[in-house]
Amino acid sequence: MVEGPARQLWVALVAVRAKSPEAAIAAAWKRARPGLALKIRKTMRPPASSGWDVVVQTVYVTPTASRRIRLALARGKGGAYYVALLNAKIAALGRRGAQLRTLLGSLKAPGILEESFAGKPARKLDAKRLAALESFVRKARKALGVVGASVAVIQGGRVIYKKGFGLRKMGGKAPVTPRTLFMIGSITKTFTGMVMARLVDEKRFTWETPVTKIYPRFALGDSAVTRRCHMRHTLCACTGLPRQDMEFLFEYKGATALDRIKVLATMRPTTRFGETFQYSNLMVAAGGYVAAHAAFPKLPLGEAYRRALTSRLLRPAGMRHTTLDMRHAARMNHATPHAPTLEDHPAPIPLAYENTVVSVGPAGGAWSNVEDMARFVLLELGRGRTPEGRRLVSARNVERLWKPGARMADHKAYGLAMVVSTKRRIRILGHGGGTLGFSTNMVFLPDHGVGLVSLTNVGGGSGGFNSLVFRRLLELLFDARPRAEAQLDFVVKERARARARAAKRIDRKPPVAWVRRFAGTYANPALGRITVRVKGSRGELDAGEWRAPIARFTAPDGAVRLMIGAPLAGLAFDPGHAAPHTGSGRSSRARRTLTLRTAQQRYVFKEIR
Repeated sequence: MVEGPARQLWVALVAVRAKSPEAAIAAAWKRARPGLALKIRKTMRPPASSGWDVVVQTVYVTPTASRRIRLALARGKGGAYYVALLNAKIAALGRRGAQLRTLLGSLKAPGILEESFAGKPARKLDAKRLAALESFVRKARKALGVVGASVAVIQGGRVIYKKGFGLRKMGGKAPVTPRTLFMIGSITKTFTGMVMARLVDEKRFTWETPVTKIYPRFALGDSAVTRRCHMRHTLCACTGLPRQDMEFLFEYKGATALDRIKVLATMRPTTRFGETFQYSNLMVAAGGYVAAHAAFPKLPLGEAYRRALTSRLLRPAGMRHTTLDMRHAARMNHATPHAPTLEDHPAPIPLAYENTVVSVGPAGGAWSNVEDMARFVLLELGRGRTPEGRRLVSARNVERLWKPGARMADHKAYGLAMVVSTKRRIRILGHGGGTLGFSTNMVFLPDHGVGLVSLTNVGGGSGGFNSLVFRRLLELLFDARPRAEAQLDFVVKERARARARAAKRIDRKPPVAWVRRFAGTYANPALGRITVRVKGSRGELDAGEWRAPIARFTAPDGAVRLMIGAPLAGLAFDPGHAAPHTGSGRSSRARRTLTLRTAQQRYVFKEIR
């Protein structure tokens, strides 16, 4: 039994012999928590990998108010099952998720021989192998409902493949090409890392320079942690600062870089400094702005970052199409963003909705295409040299970005704005990205000189399209056991089952009378105002910057929540009432509230009269 520090999370590991994984799970619960009442919410049987014969995961019903997750994971080999039982508060899982993944991934059992590419040279991707990759891309795009995608492959110091698939906009006619611009989301962090590495080369600062030495206004909600933050810590996801994105997803109209720096001062770490991986977009944004301030101290932070990105990376690397300018991208050959609906189908959303990331540009605001991204991968593979041989960044500082830091899972860690994996006994580096309407991936194998860029114009992870394409590439490079096809089939079937389950719980067009019960304007100090109204024959939530249709979600325990559709489909609010204010001998009527909960935050919107 392993328990979290605050006793809000425990994991039991049980080895048992049984006739089936289901029987093994039942026996494990009986041994670990006899008499515990369990009601199954869903069971999944993903394709077995990593040497296991079978894998089964069961998720159980828990009371909505408990904010708790309970699940079982059974992995079997030769009739022996190794079962992990998890019971955790959602907030604890947010804090300790990386440590949990490390624990479960590091479990070794007799007879398990994990896939390994150690010592294998990467195959040359000839016309036949590239045709096989393209065939899979086409199949996966269609099966997963990806509107448009663009893919590039790098090998041997050059781009050997680049192609667009599908459409720039659903229902349109313009095709995606290798020059079509996509928002790349968090891949922008790797640009920021490279810019910072170059500024370190220029001796503007060092990785160990305190952030406050460059920008004294930098502060977190914990003064001790503020003092410990050096420039590298803004990129390491290791400071204990939790992911806290709602502030820029709701309140972004007119927001500046300085506004985001100020928000950091209200945020407190939820784990100890250096203890574990916790991802923070706002911290990376601050690091990028502060680094740019070191180069251009007289410019506003946002303009300084744009100048630093252009002068230190984009222009000298020959990335002619990449931009942070939304209006410029809109005038170019660009893909339209598509957000998943509550039915889990992509729907186009206004380009203006993507302004969510403008004020956190260093963490996720860039537009690019596979032509420019391929040049960036070549710069990484060249350890700071462009394809033409020009040295932009020292190899030492490029490899500093690659150095594993906070562990994300077994065989996976976060460097400085870079995911570093050693699974399958080879080094795999890269970063994924996502915005409301785009999902992207950049990955490369530095010891084999191979890279892949895949960009899509569907948010929500695009159904796993990018990771499946990379898996297929690995199979073609190392003659690995074909698993991408089986994984694709599983994803498609599981999404269909998830849609069927959601259809039973979500009333996508609830009665107008029900919506009117919540009609009004509400406010939260951090996220601003939202308005619930009836528009035509259905409800709408208006956040000012964006609007979303209202649905009614009924949990298995009967709890009813107000849920919204695209662009943030699945976001749910709990209706309630605030305690009435009393004063001067008089009491006021309790105000209605709508409460939004994320993994570690709670935002209460109170009715405005």
